[in-house]
Amino acid sequence: MIYRRGGKPGGGTDKLHFIECPGCGCPNRPSEQKCMYCQAELQGPAAAIKGHLYPYLNNIRAFFAFQQPPDEVNGWLRSGLTLLLAAGFIGLGTTFALRGVHHGGYFNWTVGVLLLIYGGAALRNSWGVFFRK
Repeated sequence: MIYRRGGKPGGGTDKLHFIECPGCGCPNRPSEQKCMYCQAELQGPAAAIKGHLYPYLNNIRAFFAFQQPPDEVNGWLRSGLTLLLAAGFIGLGTTFALRGVHHGGYFNWTVGVLLLIYGGAALRNSWGVFFRK
């Protein structure tokens, strides 16, 4: 996204203040062709598309980012329960997916895939508490 000297996108004077990288969000000089941090293209049609999608992708990344619980004991307990819940989701998801393979049916496939996704996300969150640090 291009920011002008008014502080708002597209506002202020005609002199550019900085260009935000569509890949990592790092501010760059307007004269740069590539990001100084991640080397992503700052000019061209691909950069324009990424620039428009960057706020949405950043919100998705922030939503799925791991957040550690503040209390260590409650964190371990919560992670243990989350691990059991993840195992249950993955087991049920596998059951529905296999039922979809053998008997067919849109419902079995859909529920199986959704439960596997939920189980994977829960497993990722519990894995972070157990093995980070």
